[in-house]
Order: sequence, then C-alpha cells, then structure tokens
Amino acid sequence: MKFSLVEKIQNDDGGNGAAPMASPQIEHDAALLDAYSRAVVETAERISPSVVFIEAIKTFLQPGGAPARGRREARGSGSGFVFTPDGFVLTNSHVVHGADKIAVTLSDGRRFDATIVGDDPGTDVAVIRISSGRLVAAPLGDSRFGSASSRSRSAILSVSSTASPPVWSARWAARSVPSQGG
Repeated sequence: MKFSLVEKIQNDDGGNGAAPMASPQIEHDAALLDAYSRAVVETAERISPSVVFIEAIKTFLQPGGAPARGRREARGSGSGFVFTPDGFVLTNSHVVHGADKIAVTLSDGRRFDATIVGDDPGTDVAVIRISSGRLVAAPLGDSRFGSASSRSRSAILSVSSTASPPVWSARWAARSVPSQGG
C-alpha cells in the first residue's frame, strides 16, 4: 500500500501513541512534494526510451614513446538523449570532445557507433549521430520563464535512471553548434 507524505505524517505517532496533527502548511507542502514527485516519475517513464549511454575512446601517443608501444587509450562515458527519430543525440561536449571512437547504447540494449556532428566545448554541448531509424525522440521544451514546458520540466536522465531537472530547451538546441570542420 502506498502512502502519501501527508498520510505518513498523519500516521506517525512520534512514539507516544498519539497521532500528531499535521499543520495546513505541512499538508500544503506535502501535497506539492507529492505532485512534483509524480511529475518527475511520469516524465522519467516517458523520456527513458530516448536516453542513451555513451562510451568514448581517445587514443594518443605517450610522449617519447615508440608508436607501437606508446599508444594509450583514455576512456570515458556519459549520457545523452535522442532528439530526432533518425539518430541525432544531444550530449555534453566533455563526454565526446576529441574522441576517436564513440559507441552509443540505447535503452533497449542496441549498440551503435556514433560520429560527432557538432561540438561546442564553450557551452559543453555536442550533437552526435547514430545510424538508426525510427528511434524514440525526446521532446525538447521551451525554456522561457512561465511557458507550459518550463512549468512541467522534462527531465534529462542519467544511466542510473535518476531524473534531474532542468531541461534542454529547443531554443538552446537550435543554437548554432559548430560542426566538426568549423
């Protein structure tokens, strides 16, 4: 049986057997927290098919090392989300910047190689692309204060499936992100 925060407060006897009275402010705050929690859970469920896990590998020569023996790999990972059905993925620049190889794993377990389409380290935004069609795209919001989508924040999810506002707005995503060639 699920209890709301208000019910938990009302059912907590404080160890003395008497149920404390919840103040109107506590009830109001608890209702707001429950509503926010439901909104985050619903958003997480709706957007999770669009969330991807990204692995990046950068190969470099160690200073003074012979090419055959001096090669080292730096590996990193992060998350992103599909924002078009034909395979464009929005992520952070620090996840993919300078990578020689990028692999993307979808929430259904499929894995694809990816290429960098645009990368802007100054704003820490990058767009990568995988070769797949008919993907579930996350809706981009409108970050203007007071807009419907800013009030019902879409969540960006990490690989561990935790939700964290804020939102990537369509306005930000539509900014000119430099291409790989400049």
